[in-house]
Amino acid sequence: MNPFIQTLLFVVLVMPVFAQKNYRPAEVYTRSGVIQGEIDYKNWSVSPKEIRFTPEGGQGGTFYVPDISGFRVEKSKGVWEKYVAFIGDIDQSSYRFAIDLDRSPDPHWGRDSFFVQVLQEGELSLFQLRDPTRKVHYLIRKGDGPIQALVYKKYISDDLAHSGYNSLYIRQIGLLAGDCREMLPLIGHLKYTEKSLLDFCTAYNRSSCNAGPPVIFENKKDKAVLRAYAMAGVNTLQLRFNSFADPNRLGYQEMPPSVNPAAGVGLDLVFARTNGRSILSNELFYTSYKTGGDYLEVTDANQQRYFSTEIDLAYVKLQTLYRHLLSKGKWKPYLGAGISNGLAVKERQTTTIESTFFSTVKTDVFPAVRTSDGQNGFRSYETGFIGCAGVRSEKWGAEVRYERNNGFSKLFSVATPVKVWHLMIRYAF
Repeated sequence: MNPFIQTLLFVVLVMPVFAQKNYRPAEVYTRSGVIQGEIDYKNWSVSPKEIRFTPEGGQGGTFYVPDISGFRVEKSKGVWEKYVAFIGDIDQSSYRFAIDLDRSPDPHWGRDSFFVQVLQEGELSLFQLRDPTRKVHYLIRKGDGPIQALVYKKYISDDLAHSGYNSLYIRQIGLLAGDCREMLPLIGHLKYTEKSLLDFCTAYNRSSCNAGPPVIFENKKDKAVLRAYAMAGVNTLQLRFNSFADPNRLGYQEMPPSVNPAAGVGLDLVFARTNGRSILSNELFYTSYKTGGDYLEVTDANQQRYFSTEIDLAYVKLQTLYRHLLSKGKWKPYLGAGISNGLAVKERQTTTIESTFFSTVKTDVFPAVRTSDGQNGFRSYETGFIGCAGVRSEKWGAEVRYERNNGFSKLFSVATPVKVWHLMIRYAF
């Protein structure tokens, strides 16, 4: 099987197996106190109903909403997420498509249990719940009171031509925070969005009406991170000519693999909410290769032709790769795949034909890739696919990369598929 296809299949099929477990430092809140340990962090897109927790020096187990009052987990270095247990009623009305909306403004209450994410904790606390349909619910609590779901429902009005909105959440917040006069002007401008609700809670917790700490905990969102790096190493290239009606007999010439230097610079985009594991890289890459071959064509004892080919090319390439780290730790293995676009900055590709007829010797030099009438068939732009595997730390890394591209011939009669293996050392700034 093609090595690139093997690498791609490994990325698709094997990588998820490695990515299943992601234990992060955490603390669990129980009736008896706080337990330190590690949680299998899933970067939840749906609010969890259970967590897998391993206490320090203990044996791991599964904890459900009734078992604990909440937990906190370090999703990335120095950035924590906090969740609290919630058992109560939420609106289970459909919301995605207009055809699914009903004509009643009343919520369809259903009792359920989740660990809900803390957006801000203070005298007035705000929480977010994502149910299995990916519907986002916001919940609120004042002081040590109960957590209640804020009511906001979209429905079809009686004329069936317009949408109606049940915005009871404004009244709910007014009842909780209306005792603070300086907050009254803000209540009328509330929207059922994370930013609007969070801004209101922040204003209340920092107002003169709050005698306690302004904010006990606030969720910090992960941000995408850019990081530059440089790399250097060597490549080994295998060039093969697939040709017919070729005046230079390239298909008969064996081109030995060549080993050449390669170097480049790149920029990693580390995606948010992936624990630093999903990375999109753009690289400006310089690579070259030099090889050659020959072939002796004997017509009879008095007539022969000797073909000698030299290939000496250099490219500047823009390469885009997706890499996924397979585990945590100081040294992190990873797999990746991507595409390559290259532009030739050096071209030397010639075939010397030495024709012998009896005692007469004639020497001609042509472009290696040419038409029968001598026209140069060189293509300066090439494209290809890349598969890679490697290991990296915060600063250093090593990578093996396989590239297959369409080569430098633009002629239909001469194909030049190129296979390149790179061994690279990486340094991040």
